[in-house]
Amino acid sequence: MKTKTITGIAIILVVLLGACDLFQPPAVNNEVEYTDVVYSKDNSGNTNVTLYLDGVGVPSNESQRALTLDLAKMSHDFFEVIFIHGDVVARASWELGQNAGIRGVSRSGAGVDYATTIYPTTPVATTGYASIFVGRKSDKTLLGIGKLTHVDHSNATQTVQATSSSVTFTVEALHTAIRGRTAPNTAASSSTFQTATGDGTAYTTVSLANTRGTYTALGGVEYPLFTLPDPGTADTTILATYSFEGIKTNPANPGAALANLPAAKLVGPVMEPSITTREPRYLDGGVLWYAATQVDQQTKVVFGSTFPTTRGAQMPATVPLEFTTKSNSAGIFSFTFQVPVYNNIYTDRVPSTPTGVSTNGGPDSVTWFVRPGFGTALYNLDDGYNAGGSVLMGVKITALDWLEIFTTGMGL
Repeated sequence: MKTKTITGIAIILVVLLGACDLFQPPAVNNEVEYTDVVYSKDNSGNTNVTLYLDGVGVPSNESQRALTLDLAKMSHDFFEVIFIHGDVVARASWELGQNAGIRGVSRSGAGVDYATTIYPTTPVATTGYASIFVGRKSDKTLLGIGKLTHVDHSNATQTVQATSSSVTFTVEALHTAIRGRTAPNTAASSSTFQTATGDGTAYTTVSLANTRGTYTALGGVEYPLFTLPDPGTADTTILATYSFEGIKTNPANPGAALANLPAAKLVGPVMEPSITTREPRYLDGGVLWYAATQVDQQTKVVFGSTFPTTRGAQMPATVPLEFTTKSNSAGIFSFTFQVPVYNNIYTDRVPSTPTGVSTNGGPDSVTWFVRPGFGTALYNLDDGYNAGGSVLMGVKITALDWLEIFTTGMGL
């Protein structure tokens, strides 16, 4: 999943607390409109989304709140922001082109420090927690996570006071980079997906050095094909990992994975994470191609034993995986996965003591999904550069054949 387009998005939430009445009727000729959200680009090319809180409207024109061409080129079109302080939970969600007002953000006493992003199991009553999720409205794929970095355009403090006029969230895009190895023990760049195939017969040490595979040319594009060891006559379990990275965490070496995905909490067991194995496919010239060679339907893949299952647990940035090959495993297959998460705390109206119900009249929490890709491209093979979200795997592979499948009028 390549989401570099939203790196460095600054989400600006402007808080106007003046006592004067700023609501004014529109001009008779409708040349002046009033809105509570303005989209713009700064000199660095970052996208700014300015939210005016507590019902305040500002003059604007249609283009300032519309889905412009520049914004349409980006993958994200949906936002959810949350402020938590004590018993106060202020939440808002909106999509591009909509108004996006939010009320009831706590800033009591000498002000509330919202520098902390992750709402802990045992929250501190005097600490504020704030985060923003950015992604796709259609399938709720999470593409970026932001934290509060500025108050009144200054990064010297993250304390929102009664006199504060604005707060800024800086969003870091999630990033994956699938890369293969041409031969054992040869130098290779980092890869989001790594296995323990080269770890003798134990297959428990996951590393780039132990990752085995090659590249296969499909439609003029080199796709990594990761191989699993020959199981012989007994079931064999091989450990692997899939890591999500923050682009700005280490731009020169995105292989340094994040420790976790900030503010992303697991939804399960109400909605469980899932892994899907499929016949490998790729898109070339608007046409889908499927494998005509043997497809391995025997090898199984599940989440590793260290993957958390408790509702509200922190979503790890590195997802543990376990492959189990059978004595008759042979051929190729692809896999992808999704993990449902929410932004810090969830709204659950059953039982009668809800957790995270908005105190500002805002919407219920959004269920987001952490995925290696998005949309229909989720099931296309990932070559390390496109939007594909599936990894190509092989057991006892000698050669690959591909069958052309026309999809005119059928979609993808």
